[in-house]
Amino acid sequence: MTIRIATKKDLSAILKMASEMIDYHHSLDSYYKPSEDYKNLEETLTGDLDDKDVALLVAEDNGQIVGYIRGVVEAAPEYVKPKKIGIVFDAFVENSAREGGIGKQLFEELKKWFTTKKVKH
Repeated sequence: MTIRIATKKDLSAILKMASEMIDYHHSLDSYYKPSEDYKNLEETLTGDLDDKDVALLVAEDNGQIVGYIRGVVEAAPEYVKPKKIGIVFDAFVENSAREGGIGKQLFEELKKWFTTKKVKH
């Protein structure tokens, strides 16, 4: 298992997983839009690959992308002491790869990335 920064070649696998996660949320509550209503998802994720304040990490097992996590560094709200905070936007692990700790590994690597950005919260 390898956790690494995503590249453009990983985008189709990430889009598939993101769409599956979006549709799952929609199935639970119609408050959430279905994936087909996200007209700029690919554009957003592509932009994230080049954004220094966004981490898009993938879990790769035997050459297959089996999970991803996306985190961002943002200015903290004025009512808190930190100047910037880290936010996990989404995380997903394929059904066939769940229960093996991949989500935890992705989160731990994202926390390390946040540390490199001097984000403690």
